[in-house]
Order: sequence, then C-alpha cells, then structure tokens
Amino acid sequence: MRTEDILRIYQSYSLAKISALSKQQLIAQYAQCEQLEQLNRQLESSNETNRKILENQIQELRRQERVRYYKQLAFNLNHSLQTIESQGNKYFKIFLGSNFLKPIGALANDAISNLEEIADKEYASNIVNRAEVLLADKDFDSPQYTKSCWYSYIHKEPFTEQKELESLKSTISDLQKKGANGNAKSSFGQALLKIFFVCACAFSIIVAIGVIVDICDGNEFDKAGIGALIFSIIPFAVALWALRRVKKKSLSNKKSHEGQLDGINARIAAIEARGKQYLQELDYLKSSMSKEVPDWEQTVNDIAKSLPTNDGKGANGTIGSSFGSNSNLDDKFKEAAALVVTSQKVSSSFLQRRLCIGYAKTSSILTQLETYGIISPSDEENKQNVLCPDLKELNRILGE
Repeated sequence: MRTEDILRIYQSYSLAKISALSKQQLIAQYAQCEQLEQLNRQLESSNETNRKILENQIQELRRQERVRYYKQLAFNLNHSLQTIESQGNKYFKIFLGSNFLKPIGALANDAISNLEEIADKEYASNIVNRAEVLLADKDFDSPQYTKSCWYSYIHKEPFTEQKELESLKSTISDLQKKGANGNAKSSFGQALLKIFFVCACAFSIIVAIGVIVDICDGNEFDKAGIGALIFSIIPFAVALWALRRVKKKSLSNKKSHEGQLDGINARIAAIEARGKQYLQELDYLKSSMSKEVPDWEQTVNDIAKSLPTNDGKGANGTIGSSFGSNSNLDDKFKEAAALVVTSQKVSSSFLQRRLCIGYAKTSSILTQLETYGIISPSDEENKQNVLCPDLKELNRILGE
C-alpha cells in the first residue's frame, strides 16, 4: 500500500475520533446546563415561597400592631372622656367638650372599624355613645356659657396682623437702606457741583481781575472785555442754578422718604398696640379661667397628649406621637419650632399672636413640640422652657 493511502486512512480515523470526543463533550455540557436550569427553577420556586411566607408574616405583624394600637387608643380615649365627665366646673366641662368630644368620637369610630373582638368594639362603641350624650347637652349653647371667659377664650379671633407687621418692618429696613444709598449719591453729586461752582467762581474772578488790570493800564473797556465778563459769568450762573436745583430735589426726596417712614412707623405702632392689647386680653381671660379652675391648662395638655397628633389613622407609632413621620405634623409645626428656638420663648398666647392661629391648633402644636423634646413639659406653674438651643440642633432633631 502506498504511503499516501496510509496517511489518508490515518487522517480519516483521527478526524472521526476527534468528532466523537467533541460530541461526547457537547452532550456532557448540555446535561450540565439542564441541571443548572433545574436548580435555578428550584431556587426561584423556593425564593417565591419564602417571599410569600415573609409577606404573610409581615401582614400578620401589621394586623397585630394595628389591633394593639387601636386597643391602646380606645383606652386613652376612655380615660380622656372620663376626665371630661369628672369635671366639677360646668363651663370648663363644656370648654373641654367643645375642644375634644368630636375628635374623641371620630377616633372611637375609627377604632370600631379596626378592632376585631366584639368586646373591644363594644368598648369603643360605648365611648362614641357617651361622647354623643355630652355633645347633646343644651348647656353648650346656653347664654350663661357664651358670656363666660371659657367661651370668650376659645372663640377669640386670632391676631392676624403679625405677618403684616413683619412685612412692614422689612419695608422699613429696605427704605432705610435705600435712603442711605440715596443720601450717599446725593452727597456725591452735591460735592461735584460744589467743586464745579468753586472752579466757576475762580474762573469768573480771574477774568474780572484781568479786565480790571487792562482798564487800569489805560486800555479801553471794549466789546472784547464785555464778552469776557459775560463768558466768565455763565459757568458761575449755571453752577449756582444746578446746585440749588439738586439741593431742592434732595430736600424734596428727603421729605418724601421721611413721610413714608413716618406713615409706616405709625402703622407699625398701631399694629403693635393692638397686639399688646390682644395679649393683655388673652392674659386676662387665662387669669379668669385659672381662678375658676387652677389646673385647667394641665388638664387640657394631659388630654391632648393622650390623643394622636394626626387624624388617628395608622398604627406605626405610639399614642400621642407623630407616628415617626414629619408628614403627620401640623402644617405650622416647623414654623412654630423655628420661632420658639429663635426667640427662646414659648407660650400659647405667644404662638397664637405670632402664627395667627386659634387655641386648639396652638395646643396641638405645643404637644408636638413637647413630643419632639423641643420644649419641656409644663411645670407646677404651667410654664414650659425651650430645650433646643439653636436652629442647627432643631434641624438635627427633625432629621433635616
């Protein structure tokens, strides 16, 4: 057999063997891929099952937390209602009722919808019925109550001119800056005119001296001398006219500016006088209320603290807190917090006057400020202190 034939047979055998080996490898790789896909499917199925189990567990925890929250809420509502019912002063009882009975009834109805056990639902339903009975009391509209200090305090219109007062003070500041800039410009212009006037005077004097010298030397006072005198007088006259005009305009602007300032200052004084009178009236009403019920503010604060600070919906938090979310805070909370920290003063009348809000809203904001640790609880004299030292610390507290 020839050498070429032998080589051809060997090559054919080698290629067939190589193809067989490659085919076996492909089969093995395919089988391995099938195993991997099967494992992936098992893993996905396992993950889906675990995810559903976790979701069910989370839902159950949320349900338990919701039920626990509304049970605690119902207990707090009952305690607040008992506090109102136990008041010996009839008008103070009505005062508390007009502030808290409707929120208590609404929160109790919310609790009925979220509680599961019949006994718990009946407990909350009893709170709703008692609140409705108190609200139906005819003394709420009695002439004696409407004449009392309690009615006057809760229905007193808020001081609404505080924002106008701040705007006027800002306008005063702007006018003063504008006046200072105008005075500087006017002084600079007058200084330039004075220099021009002095130069014109000097020029006129030099020309006049020259003419006099010529006459003394025996020269005739001709048309050239007359023209020179007239030419020297023109700059002097122009400078004098311009200087008088600028002074007159400056004086007119000054009077107008002072008139504006006087008008705004008079308006500010009138608003501040009304604000002072408003505070005096509030203090007088609070003094009258304290004579009838010495601890009335503490009682109001205790009831307010026992209620949620939002609309009562949700269970992610504790009673009387903001449920851990700034979105549930009063819309005036941040403004009130900044005002309290900046001024280092806190009182219901102070916030009512500066924020132009009513008593109920002020009480809610004070409760929220105390919850966040910005102000202290009321002491024996029903006074509170500012605990937050500056705006930087306030931003830290609020998480901003």
